[in-house]
Amino acid sequence: MTAQDRWAKSDHKKSTDQFAINSDNLNQAFEQYQSMLGAWMKFSQETSRFLNCRIKEDLKAADEISTSKTPLEAAQVQARFIGKMVTDYSTESQNFLGLLAQSSANEISPKNKSKPTARNAKSGRRRH
Repeated sequence: MTAQDRWAKSDHKKSTDQFAINSDNLNQAFEQYQSMLGAWMKFSQETSRFLNCRIKEDLKAADEISTSKTPLEAAQVQARFIGKMVTDYSTESQNFLGLLAQSSANEISPKNKSKPTARNAKSGRRRH
């Protein structure tokens, strides 16, 4: 085997190893991107659902206040509205924290732990 043949083989092996490393990185990035998009979609759906419900409550309260016969009746409607609003926002905050915890748990689950790359597989090290 000539020096040129050895050099060509060596160069081919380097490019093959580099492709394997990049392939692993791209696969990991794609998996993380899919997970991130899924979490964003859940947050978006939950936000839309909540805002839709709250707008309905706002319109209902405005209608009740505008048709109130006395200032006391209007104040009672307003007090109920504020009480329900505080409860709804508190509950929704807990829902969002649950979604955040769920998406964080998905990110650190065993299926998403990094796999050894071609370069690190030889030494047994994992990438972080």
